[in-house]
Amino acid sequence: MAITLGASPVTDRCWLAFLTTPRLTHSQRRALLLAGFDPVDPSSSGLAPSEREALATVLAETPVQGIRLWPDWPRSVQLVPLGDPDYPEMLAACSDAPPVLFVVGDSTVLGRMGIAVVGTRNPSADGRRAAHELSADIVKAGFTVVSGLARGVDSAAHLGALQGGGTTIAVMATGMDRIYPAEHARLARDIVNAGGAVVTEFVPGVAPLKGHFPRRNRTISGLTLGTVVVEAGRPSGSLLTATAAAEQGREVFAYPWSVYHRGGEGCRYLLAEGAGLALGAESVILGLRQAMEGWATMTPPAPRLRLQADPTPPDRCALADQAPPTNPLLNHLGDGEVPLARLVELTGEAVGPLLRQLSELELSGAVCCSSAGYRAVRPTRQR
Repeated sequence: MAITLGASPVTDRCWLAFLTTPRLTHSQRRALLLAGFDPVDPSSSGLAPSEREALATVLAETPVQGIRLWPDWPRSVQLVPLGDPDYPEMLAACSDAPPVLFVVGDSTVLGRMGIAVVGTRNPSADGRRAAHELSADIVKAGFTVVSGLARGVDSAAHLGALQGGGTTIAVMATGMDRIYPAEHARLARDIVNAGGAVVTEFVPGVAPLKGHFPRRNRTISGLTLGTVVVEAGRPSGSLLTATAAAEQGREVFAYPWSVYHRGGEGCRYLLAEGAGLALGAESVILGLRQAMEGWATMTPPAPRLRLQADPTPPDRCALADQAPPTNPLLNHLGDGEVPLARLVELTGEAVGPLLRQLSELELSGAVCCSSAGYRAVRPTRQR
């Protein structure tokens, strides 16, 4: 059963020492937990007496005093270790499953059939709307929406799920005491209060370091039957999530975008590589029928998508889609025309200054205008 943290200093210290000691690798932690090892009671495992004694000494010598324990959440923080009956089945089937999950909210939602919805942190108005409507329809069909609590498509996915009356799971790349970005603290609490969960594999005090996001992405895809990418550039963290899903034997879907929209170049790449075409929740769910049947018998479905290695160097991939465009106004312009009144609402700017910006963008050839509104002109990237 899940362990409630903050109730026993001894329990907290033993688990934090187990998870932070540099003497153990992730693989060793996973193997120990699957063998029944309990950091609070090392004698309960099947290790030899000499091994138990050595491990107990290592844990006792691991300092944890500098770690701030549990934040001011409205509910207690649960720790769910690998091998525990409450650990989500689909994630446990992944060879690199996190040794433990810290959970605030209803930990049982982690075991429900979920669909990941991810994408750029700088979506156009069309991309944000697509993520919102798709997620609302997914939860209405009885599934859980899983995403990363990031700006842009992730937050639109969580909000769509909440407004659709369903549950959603936010997977973080930080410790449970640090919401990132900070402005999503209220969204995180709304997710918990609506019956969902906020999850992380990282101990308290861990900052949003670049190398943690690919691990977060693998947890997002590992918790779900399939991943839908809505408006992603190339390279981008969203493509890392899609790659992780493919490697884990899960389905990958992409929303189509025109050849003129560089913000959707990653989606076109996925489609070219064999990802399913996501025209809405219905097409995604139909594409997951075989996967659902496979998981009903605990047999992972064969992956339909096998991505080739992206030639972009790895150090440019993680979080690459955080970089803002030259003019922030272009964030809101995608393939469809956006009326002036809608742009005023999205940007919060007055009509006069906004029109001056749009005129400058038109003169530079970055924006075109029709009777329906404004659209970005984004030539395809030269390679």
